Amino acid sequence: MKRFRFHLQRILNIRDAEKQQREMELINAIKKFREEERKLKELYKIMDEARNIETILLNTKSIYYLLQRERYLVRLKRLISDQEYRLRAAKGDLAVAEERLRTARIEQEKIEKIKSRSFRRWQKEFNLEERKFNDETAALLINYRNLTGSKVSW
Repeated sequence: MKRFRFHLQRILNIRDAEKQQREMELINAIKKFREEERKLKELYKIMDEARNIETILLNTKSIYYLLQRERYLVRLKRLISDQEYRLRAAKGDLAVAEERLRTARIEQEKIEKIKSRSFRRWQKEFNLEERKFNDETAALLINYRNLTGSKVSW
């Protein structure tokens, strides 16, 4: 009998490659999210240092300095706001990547289930043919023994 050959193997290979690609997308999305999160924490740390009252008291030399410092704080707030937006976008990308990977896994599992069922069906047919072959061989040996009167050992 023929060996088992799954007729949808190419599709299964494509689904597997797609799943691997989605896994890489997820890894990249996680890296991007962590990087954006790190940048945001860094900006918050800079903002806390800039707001430190001791820094203001030690460095207060002129009104010009205070105006520059206020502009700096406004700019930091804007940078923090922008970074929060980037973090939310990265979180959205991460959610999309997770969903795509979940979908790719489901699609691959569907094809693998079909392959498993197909293999079981092939195995049943193979076992049936093997039994039939063994029965025919045994019948031929018994006939040969009956015709010749000789003993045939198994």
